[in-house]
Amino acid sequence: MSGKSTKFIYMGDPQPSRLAGSGPDYSRWGRLLHMTAAVAYPEEPEDSGDFHMEKGLLLLGGDLVNRGTREKRQEEWEAFFEAGGDLMDSLKVASPESFYSFDYGCCHFLVLNSEYMGTRQKAAYKYIGNWIRDDLQENGKPATFILMHHPIYTVGTSFSDRVLAETITENYMKLFTKYRVDFILCGHQHLYCRTRQMGSPEYPMVQLMGVSGTKFFSGWDLGNMAFAREYESVATVFEVTESEIKLETYGSSGELIDTYAKAVNPKPKKDCSRCPRFEYCKGEKSPDSVGTPLAIEQLEKLMAPKLGEGVVMNVRETAADMDKELLSREITGEEFRHMEHEEFEYSLMQRGRLVFERHRGVRLSAVLATEPEAEATLLVTNRKGVVKALRLEEILYAGRYDERGNLAEQVPAIITDDFRLVYGQRECGHYNGSHWIRNVAEIEITRG
Repeated sequence: MSGKSTKFIYMGDPQPSRLAGSGPDYSRWGRLLHMTAAVAYPEEPEDSGDFHMEKGLLLLGGDLVNRGTREKRQEEWEAFFEAGGDLMDSLKVASPESFYSFDYGCCHFLVLNSEYMGTRQKAAYKYIGNWIRDDLQENGKPATFILMHHPIYTVGTSFSDRVLAETITENYMKLFTKYRVDFILCGHQHLYCRTRQMGSPEYPMVQLMGVSGTKFFSGWDLGNMAFAREYESVATVFEVTESEIKLETYGSSGELIDTYAKAVNPKPKKDCSRCPRFEYCKGEKSPDSVGTPLAIEQLEKLMAPKLGEGVVMNVRETAADMDKELLSREITGEEFRHMEHEEFEYSLMQRGRLVFERHRGVRLSAVLATEPEAEATLLVTNRKGVVKALRLEEILYAGRYDERGNLAEQVPAIITDDFRLVYGQRECGHYNGSHWIRNVAEIEITRG
């Protein structure tokens, strides 16, 4: 590659496998990171013609730790940073914001939280889409990269992954194509694969999915892939000039397993004629709207409008042989939002077909704040006053079933951000009755 170049490292999910009876093991990820950094950023003389920064750039595709209690998460975070060593201090690492962009060398990076991009709230699609459009329209760098956790071209069978991929494609792919994005970097499905060129034939983009940890999945549908590698931790070094993007992907033992190069897509000429600020800024960048993160608070209101002020969930506990309350507390929407959230996948029968949905929320057991007996009765009241009686032992740890009807795992009941109680299935094929209760206003536990 001729001319000044920009180098950066991309690593998919560093998440370690969960081994019974042992702590998190990030040693392979740490070795891979150090080996790849030595390849990407060797010692270079100061008068080198290459674009070289004192601190390199590391991009991570998400899933850094496993699910678990707060204590276990702390243990995994400590192991993660320990394995990274001093490189975690010397490399630039992505911001904690959910939607943001930045420039590095001759590259523009647009970082998107794909967890927000599959919501059914159409107002959120427009809000996110307008922010993406404004950012890409103001991009002045030759090469453009999208970084997000979930893939657009999925290789798995998960129903929720397919729905999310279809939603992102339907609502955002036209923007990526219009502004001639070069690469989409993602993870989530825990294997390495590179798609064929997609999008516009004249200005193609490529999706690269990575995995750098020790938790691996198989790819069921590799029809869109030009190259795939399963069950191996990998890291990719990108080298970018104003005219070309080149990548080299290395396996955990240091061998080169994939190479690829494509021309940089020339960016479309900016058209300010329809901009309401055109007469004011005469085509210049507007400093109050360019380069600022998307307002997540506004996005959350669009996605879950019922989490505004005044929304309260009341939790009460009574005893069957007493006429008094043992416990009573109110949880506001704002308080609930700051509680410990986790994500779980539930199975559900719909019209005789098993499908999967992923929900994020607070464990029901954490909301109750005490440990009621399994024989306790749960009375759940929604905001319309409808009451549903449930036996706690039936829902506290209900089952998630696989496509063959076998019990896959016990899934805890959770309260989601929009105050739904989600409690999975009691048995495979059980679909007469909802597996969630919407708009929960009150939960009453009766002991004895």
